[in-house]
Amino acid sequence: MVLAFGLDHIIIWRERPSDPAATRYLDNTASVRGKPSIVVEAGHAGTVETDDVALLVNGTLSTIARPENASWRTRATSKIPVWIEKLVDVLADGPRHLGTPLVKRGTYVSAE
Repeated sequence: MVLAFGLDHIIIWRERPSDPAATRYLDNTASVRGKPSIVVEAGHAGTVETDDVALLVNGTLSTIARPENASWRTRATSKIPVWIEKLVDVLADGPRHLGTPLVKRGTYVSAE
């Protein structure tokens, strides 16, 4: 299901409750009850870009597409996605403001 969605980074989250009475999120509740589920996110830092929304819409259509709806299928963003099996939070010793970016995410800049 996650490959059909077409994202280029996939995070495997194993630290979720396995007791059906202890689940807190829809995907976890579905998974412990034997239903396939994924969570998809796009954007960052509270921003909503049209490209991010399009990624979510196209991925959803690709995932639910049937053969008769082949036009819904979108090209995956990566033929070989990056699988991430562990995330670690890095905490600061106090409040920090890193500033406001002057360029869009993914933009390359020169050192000149």
